[in-house]
Amino acid sequence: MRNKTDVLQWKFSFERGARPGHQLAAHIEKLILSGELCAGTSLPSQKELARLNNINANTVRNVYDRLFSKGLLYAVSGSGTYVSANLNVPGGSFPQSGFSDEVPLQLPDNAALKPVSPLLEQDFLSVGLDTLNPVYYPDAVLNRYRRKHRDRYSRYSQLDHLRDLHSDAYAEMARVYFNQNYQMQLNPGTLTIVYGRDKCLDDVLSSLLFPGATFVNTCRHDPLLAEVLRRRGICPFYLETSSPDFLARLEALATTTSLRAIYLRPQCNYPDGAALDAGLCAQILELAIRFGFYIIEEDKYHEFWWGNRKPAHLAKLMHHGHVVYLAPLSQLSVYMRNTRIVCAVSPLIERLNQLKPFQHEFRDLIEELAVMDMMQNGDLRNAVRTARKSLEDNLYQLVYLLDSRFGDNIKIAPVNAGFALWLEFKDHRLLASALEDIVSSGQQIPFSNPGQPSVQTRFMRLGFGTFSFREADSASIAMQKRVINGV
Repeated sequence: MRNKTDVLQWKFSFERGARPGHQLAAHIEKLILSGELCAGTSLPSQKELARLNNINANTVRNVYDRLFSKGLLYAVSGSGTYVSANLNVPGGSFPQSGFSDEVPLQLPDNAALKPVSPLLEQDFLSVGLDTLNPVYYPDAVLNRYRRKHRDRYSRYSQLDHLRDLHSDAYAEMARVYFNQNYQMQLNPGTLTIVYGRDKCLDDVLSSLLFPGATFVNTCRHDPLLAEVLRRRGICPFYLETSSPDFLARLEALATTTSLRAIYLRPQCNYPDGAALDAGLCAQILELAIRFGFYIIEEDKYHEFWWGNRKPAHLAKLMHHGHVVYLAPLSQLSVYMRNTRIVCAVSPLIERLNQLKPFQHEFRDLIEELAVMDMMQNGDLRNAVRTARKSLEDNLYQLVYLLDSRFGDNIKIAPVNAGFALWLEFKDHRLLASALEDIVSSGQQIPFSNPGQPSVQTRFMRLGFGTFSFREADSASIAMQKRVINGV
């Protein structure tokens, strides 16, 4: 144990290139959580610790403040700084905590919590991230606008604040932005904003579907959509857009049932480049108009499409109100990603607005004003272009690497939009053995789902939203011999 009299034990070694303050805080925190510094242990004064380690006293003060905020240390006026109680157990456990390992009341059986309409067993391995790396977020520009509006808000009254909460300015700016950049031709009153994808799907489905109406889902592997359908008591029909008889089966459902809506993601290319082309989109729309059902088109990657031509969009066709378009405002920040755009005929938008509670606790008005400035001044469009160029380079490097290492031994599906490639191996055993070779080489596989390795499949979804060429290169070298020569 360390104590105040062992002065030299408070002298630490610092690595070059890293900030001494960060290293000092990590050293002390480790000593506390490991139990080497027990509760009540006195720490040197800030000046003494600074002198022993030849660092600035302000640095030590910041370190102590950080540890105070974490509850690891406490100060006694005129006495000194001490390690807090209940922190001397390894791992930071609290023996006297009310949050123990035992439940006072029996929990319900997990079997009772299973969804009414379970997802299909995921028949592909999901490796890497198909979400955008935060390094592409335009934080510098956003921060400039945030500061401007924060200064203004410091002088706001409550009435000013309420006026902004009730304003439609954010939605109106989004409508103008989508018209200018995605040629959506949205009239006033045909766009609203819902916060969060879960609530967006729930509100749209509850507004469109009557009890007993037929609903078609073409994305059974979407867990959030499946959960919303379960909560609403909707048992959908599942159709695959890549199936040769998709249109015939859809027409048969429209003829024999009270088909009310179909959910589509035209840019989804799972499992073999099954993105919808313009011709198929037009045929689906013709059926919707003829038989009278809605098309819920969700477009997750409207900013990130690959190739020379933009993907087909049902919302851009003359759909006579049969299309309800859903999308995130942008992928370039968490707040913009949770700002869900709904475009539809104005009576449906009015109904959706009536369903929205007063969600001020979920909103950040300063953030919204900053995003509005970015849309109005062209900063968001420029940030999207920059990010798309970087992601396009990542995609090119990844495809080139896979093609040069494996040739025809791995089939790469054409990617239409988004941040993932679909790979098809010749055999599920070959894929499993290749993954074992990666692990045997001392590398870790970034499975998106911890339960993934047990899946027997020849398909892999390989995300490149966060991409490291060195990591991909090392993994491809480890599995190259196995893939080329077979099991």
